[in-house]
Amino acid sequence: MKPTEQKKFTKGIVDTLRTRGTYDKAVDDVLIDNLIFNLVLIENAKKDIVHRGQMVDIGKNNEFFQINFSVSIFHNAVKSVNAILKQLGLEKMRVEVDPRDTTLNQLNEIITR
Repeated sequence: MKPTEQKKFTKGIVDTLRTRGTYDKAVDDVLIDNLIFNLVLIENAKKDIVHRGQMVDIGKNNEFFQINFSVSIFHNAVKSVNAILKQLGLEKMRVEVDPRDTTLNQLNEIITR
């Protein structure tokens, strides 16, 4: 996620929370920063999984496969995103996303409405 996208994303969330009257700068700014961090982790982990696959060969002389660490990073980041959205009171907004297309741009469009 580019810095300009991060600013737009942050502004959209803050505006949504202000509209609802639930924005608390001290608490929510930290949660929003963590949300963006985890979305970037998801984006990078997905790229790595697509590039290297779910299983990676870590053997030097013999083939020895193990689960790509990006799979665990992806799953943990998704859990964190869900928890943060719930803490921000935005978990209901996820329902509007087509589950087959979970791009960051679509999430950004929903939050900035």
